[in-house]
Amino acid sequence: MEYSHDFERKALDTEFGKIHYFVHKGRGDACLLLLHGLASSSKTWERLLLHLPESLDICMLDLLGHGASDAPKLEYNIGIQVKILSDFIARERINCYLFGHSYGGWIAASYASKGCQAKGLILEDSSGLKAFYEEVRGTKDREEYKSTVIKRARSAGSEGHVVSSVLNDFQEGQLEDAELSAIKIPTLIIWGEDDNVIDRKFAKVFESGIGGSVLHIIKGARHTPHYAHPKTVAKILLDFMASHK
Repeated sequence: MEYSHDFERKALDTEFGKIHYFVHKGRGDACLLLLHGLASSSKTWERLLLHLPESLDICMLDLLGHGASDAPKLEYNIGIQVKILSDFIARERINCYLFGHSYGGWIAASYASKGCQAKGLILEDSSGLKAFYEEVRGTKDREEYKSTVIKRARSAGSEGHVVSSVLNDFQEGQLEDAELSAIKIPTLIIWGEDDNVIDRKFAKVFESGIGGSVLHIIKGARHTPHYAHPKTVAKILLDFMASHK
């Protein structure tokens, strides 16, 4: 795996399995921790990294069940991923900005809602809202999406049981008003104008629920703005970090 920055590959042994992650040491002025989405890996950030300064400390996790990390046979509830994230941050002793895309956004938001330490939170087309799952549960579009993602994951070498577990619309830990209002750190919400997975109206739910949060809608973007519009996302991200040092 090659990136525009120099990364050291490391591993963390957890009670659930081995987690692989990548660390780039900049000047230590600020730290950014990137959490990818479902059926993805740290590779998804390649284009975004081209627009981030090398002076920035960057960490990228392959979430449990994804990328090079272990994929044990278990129920992939959000609490497990949050526990692993918490253990990782404690081990690395970092105070970072958390950037989570989709499933990674759910993990990051859940972590932040528990009062855990972070300098700021960036949610990009985040999943996890109970209101979203209640609206789409059992619909034809939702079932077709699940089937498509599972097939895509298997063809890419991901474990089907991981994706099937995460896509359980009744999964515990879905975000409601109480969790959103408990997030007290500076929060940036980024959303694709034409998101075809999680409608942009749910960006407003995050914005209204998280006090003081700021929302940016990216024109022409779908569910992965960091990949299709990396320069735009990088500018919004860096401006946010600069204003919340």
